[in-house]
Amino acid sequence: MEAEVRASRERALVPLDVRMKSFKEMLKEKEVSAFSTWEKELHKIVFDPRYLLLTSKERKQVFEKYVKDRAEEERKEKKNKMKQKREEFRSLLEAANLHGKSSFSEFAQKYGKDDRFKVIEKIRERESLFNEFIVEVRKREKEDKQNRKEQVIVLLPLLLEILSQELPQPAGVTTLRAYHRRSKFPFVCVAEIDGVAVRK
Repeated sequence: MEAEVRASRERALVPLDVRMKSFKEMLKEKEVSAFSTWEKELHKIVFDPRYLLLTSKERKQVFEKYVKDRAEEERKEKKNKMKQKREEFRSLLEAANLHGKSSFSEFAQKYGKDDRFKVIEKIRERESLFNEFIVEVRKREKEDKQNRKEQVIVLLPLLLEILSQELPQPAGVTTLRAYHRRSKFPFVCVAEIDGVAVRK
């Protein structure tokens, strides 16, 4: 009763915003859960002198605002931590020099003790991130292969033209033409001399 009388006098002297700030600090210090209720958290704060700085109605209003804001902060913190963990795991994937035929079991066996591997706790999530990365690797490999093919198509005629100028052509040869043939071995040079295909 005496504490309540003293608190009533203090409420009359101290501005509301200062008292609310002090009450919020108390909630934080007492580690009031952002996902709990007033009734469940009351035992943590009821004996703190700052509890009486606000009226009963003000306490509940400040509490509701605090848990709402704190819940949003915790969600952001959790999201940022997860993003950071995924970035660490990806840095391990990039450092591992993986190729399109790499398997998760081989990767896990080789790097299972690495801290960047352990940072993702669930094995299914690790495997999912690994598979996403391998899809990217395969796409890059396919693009690189296509680029090399295109380079061969562009450079082969130039190479054969240079060779035809530097080397004397056999008697009876009047034409020298290069073409790219789709086959199992796309980088084998094929020249056509007077209509007869000759491999280079």
